[in-house]
Amino acid sequence: MKWMPALLLIVTPLASAVAQDSNRDYLEHRNDLGIVAYCSSKGMLQPDSAQFFAAGMDEVFGKQANTPKGDLHEQKGRDGIAYLDGDEQTLAELAADNKVPVSEVCDQYKLKIKLGKSSRSARRRPSDRIKSASQNARPWTVLVSEAGGATGVS
Repeated sequence: MKWMPALLLIVTPLASAVAQDSNRDYLEHRNDLGIVAYCSSKGMLQPDSAQFFAAGMDEVFGKQANTPKGDLHEQKGRDGIAYLDGDEQTLAELAADNKVPVSEVCDQYKLKIKLGKSSRSARRRPSDRIKSASQNARPWTVLVSEAGGATGVS
């Protein structure tokens, strides 16, 4: 059957998207991405936090295609609604239930944002890392003893 490979090319991405849409972890992480964007928009996280959080998600889970359910959960996060284990709650309610300010809820994402920053800098081209290192390098300094001989290099 000659049409079978073409059918597989169509069915495989669809099956992957459907499985991803029903994957609770995927939906929660998309919601987290929205929450990070929400916290950034309110000044509780750095403006570029969502970008780095997304990079960290890609590093851990691999690059994921967007799905309608994922987009919906991300938008809920951007609206300040947390999604966890199938339940939804506003960040204000979540903070009140835990007797902490909303800013402390936002702070919980800082480690994942840092992971994203680390993974992004690790993926830079080697020439970029060399250029960056040479720009920050100190010139070599030769240490000279009182007797006039070189004692080492710093």
